[in-house]
Parts: sequence; C-alpha cells; structure tokens
Amino acid sequence: VTTRDGRSFPKFLEYQNLEELGGKVAQFSLRRTKSDVLPDLPPKLFTTRRYPMVATQEKAYEAMRKEMVAWLRGLTEEEWQLEAGNAMVQAGRLRQMASNLAHVGGTDAGGKYDGLAELLEDVAPAPQKCVIWSAWRSGVELAWHQIANSFGNSSTLYAHGGLSQTIRQVNVQTWKLVDDCRFLVATPHSLGEGHNLNAASVEVVLDAPWSYLLYTQALDRLHRIGQQNPVTVVNVLATYRDGRDTIDAAVIGKLQAKAEAAATVLGEEPLFGSRKEILEAIS
Repeated sequence: VTTRDGRSFPKFLEYQNLEELGGKVAQFSLRRTKSDVLPDLPPKLFTTRRYPMVATQEKAYEAMRKEMVAWLRGLTEEEWQLEAGNAMVQAGRLRQMASNLAHVGGTDAGGKYDGLAELLEDVAPAPQKCVIWSAWRSGVELAWHQIANSFGNSSTLYAHGGLSQTIRQVNVQTWKLVDDCRFLVATPHSLGEGHNLNAASVEVVLDAPWSYLLYTQALDRLHRIGQQNPVTVVNVLATYRDGRDTIDAAVIGKLQAKAEAAATVLGEEPLFGSRKEILEAIS
C-alpha cells in the first residue's frame, strides 16, 4: 500500500503463523480474557437462524452481486489499490440489500425483518427481555416498527446515533425497569462502553457490524457481572429462496474467525482485507 506522501507499506493479506506471533507478543504483554478474570459468569451460547429474502429483494441483491463480481474481476492490481475503499462501500450496500430493501430506498421489509416477531416469540417468550442489534440506524427503526406492530408500542424502545445521549439513557433505563417494555433495539455504536444490559439474557443480531471489536463489545453488554443466566446470541442470516447463503454468512464467518485469532494475538485487521476475500464472500 502506498500513502499519499509516497511511503510504501506491505498490505495485509491473511493471518499466518499465529502461534509463533502469539509467543513473541506474550513476552511483552500480559493478556487476561474475560473467562480468566470473571470465571463465574454463565456461558455465552451461539445459534443461527436463516431467513430467505423475498422475491424483489433477491432480484435486486443478485443483480448487484453479479455487477460487483464482474467489476472486481476486471480490476487490475493497480486499479484495486485505488478502488479498495469503494469496494467495501459496495459490499456494505450489498449487505443492506440482503438485510432489507428499506435500507436502499425500497418498500419491502425483507425476510429477516418479516420473520422478526415470530423469532422473538420463539427465543424470548414473555416475560423475558431481549436486545436486538442492527449495524444501521435504518435497520433499528424498521425493527422497532416491526416489533411495535406485533407486540404494541409500549413493548419496545430503541437507541441509535440519531438520538441524544440523554434520550438514549432514558430509553435504556425505561427498558430495564418497566416489565412490559421487553425489547430494546440498538446499533452497537450507540450503546458502547459503560452500558450494562444484563436485564436481558437473549440478544438477536439482525445485522452484524463490520468490526469484530464492535460485535464482541455489543454482545458483552449482556454478558457482564450480575448476569445470572446463560446468554443466548442469535445471529440472523439472509439466504436465497433456494437456501444458498448470502454475504451475511461470510460476515459472520469472518467475525468468528476473528474471535479465534483474537485468542492468539492482539489487534484487529479489516474484516475483508483483499479483493479475493470480497469475491469469496459474494460469489
């Protein structure tokens, strides 16, 4: 990678020799995982739910996917160096299409959101509370509307960057204290460090963030001191109507791989660090 001032640095391509690197890092650092310092916390359990896209959503997703694959394959290496940032933006839009067309100006909620009420009935039956995460503000608002329509306006509140810090705090406290307010919908960015959401033990990840750190920090808002129950994490993935996976599965796979790498070395790299990785995610 060449910077604007002409300096060149090697580009990250993949993880290699993690055990060797971890051993070298260990000589100069002391790392304690949550299980080391909080051994009495209940376990965190992961499960996955898949929902097919609706017909109009699948058509739009597939058209953009094919266009993106052709564009990426046609880039020279020099062009890729210039277009890498744009490629991630386009991958983000493809993720939004897999989530629901409302993200990109459409009217269909999409399979994941159409199935949300039924999913919540299953994984968090009354009187349980639940946190629902979406990486996007529009996803938070759509999920909030879906839940309010199914369970009533008093059943849910939300938090995202469009609300002031004061309103977010009030919404979180109301959700914690009011029994009938069972569902909190939020972006990971809006409820970062300092927020304790252990009033719930179920969290649904409708749209995972790109960042491994944001993903794990969001999940750990529930998995904190004072949590009495195992925490269930439900990752929700969009699929084609014939069952094939979309980019959602690649994103969750990368986040899980990051978790394994984080157990060996410190730090964070881009979720998709090369053109090959993006192509693999959408092909």
